[in-house]
Amino acid sequence: MIGRRAWVVVGVMVAAGVAGYAATFALYPAPRSIGRVTVPALRGTTREDALAQLDALGLRGRDGGTLADPLTPRGTIAWQSTPPETRVPAGSAVRLGVSSGAPVVEVPNVIDFDLALGRRVLEAAGLPVATVDSLRSSEPVGAILGTRPAVRTAVRAGTEMHLTVSRGPSPMSTRRP
Repeated sequence: MIGRRAWVVVGVMVAAGVAGYAATFALYPAPRSIGRVTVPALRGTTREDALAQLDALGLRGRDGGTLADPLTPRGTIAWQSTPPETRVPAGSAVRLGVSSGAPVVEVPNVIDFDLALGRRVLEAAGLPVATVDSLRSSEPVGAILGTRPAVRTAVRAGTEMHLTVSRGPSPMSTRRP
């Protein structure tokens, strides 16, 4: 059987353990999520709307410059420094990059190219072909005669191109006596 002295020792050890455990929580509290907010997804919103959303959450918006981005309209947020759905302390700054729209490209010179090759060159430059018209010409059938917008014009990527191609020479008229 355990004596009275042993019970006192066990009781003192349990009390010391409980006191140590309580002291640890008092001196080293667990991190709390109080004062933390979730960063919203801002891509595609206007700069003013993004700043208002951040302000409403207790976050600060910072200028991150501009970026040519064909996927976001000019003047809207193209990127943000803190990813959406990230939890950050209230008062944190989120940098915002504003889209300047699609990059500017120069219309490549595709005059005299056959239609298939000219279309591939234009589309590789980010300029889709919208329409193809034809007219009679001394050039071979299918040769590109002109573009609209004109060759070497600076345009935004994504601008639709209109091509004029050759139908070949006029058939010669034959007269019978």
